[in-house]
Amino acid sequence: MGLPIREKQALTWEVKQRYQAASGEEKQVILDEFIQNTGYDRKYALRVLTKKTVREVLLTVGGETVKRKPAKRKVRQGKKIYSDVELLF
Repeated sequence: MGLPIREKQALTWEVKQRYQAASGEEKQVILDEFIQNTGYDRKYALRVLTKKTVREVLLTVGGETVKRKPAKRKVRQGKKIYSDVELLF
């Protein structure tokens, strides 16, 4: 069928670093090679290779290194469209 998940993840990690450091023409070659090895669709493969991964942040606090998860982004609240008046239908 294809590669097991763990092997795809390891391959993705290695190719991702190479892909992000490559020039435009090299990226096309790397992407074609990656698609052939994993069987991913081209658009999905692009998303996987360009996605920024931030799992933990290492901070130095008072001489100690501390692992910390990054803060979640706030969800933007949209403007209130309707007033509190009941709508009659």
